[in-house]
Amino acid sequence: MKKKKFDCLAMKYGIQKRLSQQWAGLTDTERRDAIHRDLETSLSPIGNVWRQLMAREFTAASANRSYVAEPSRQYLAEKSKPGKRP
Repeated sequence: MKKKKFDCLAMKYGIQKRLSQQWAGLTDTERRDAIHRDLETSLSPIGNVWRQLMAREFTAASANRSYVAEPSRQYLAEKSKPGKRP
């Protein structure tokens, strides 16, 4: 039997062990924030995909907002007279 030059399972376990040590003691929120920071600066293909998805999400969220270029005004309701509805 040939000896493998590359063992993907050994690599996977090594990465999991390193990340487990790196994230020891962090809360779930802190872990998520650390992952986001790593992806923002990563040159890996998954980092590129993540940045594209985040940009698309930001663009979609911005498209749903409407902006008005007018100064704000204070609107006051008129007082209604007793017995009459406005």
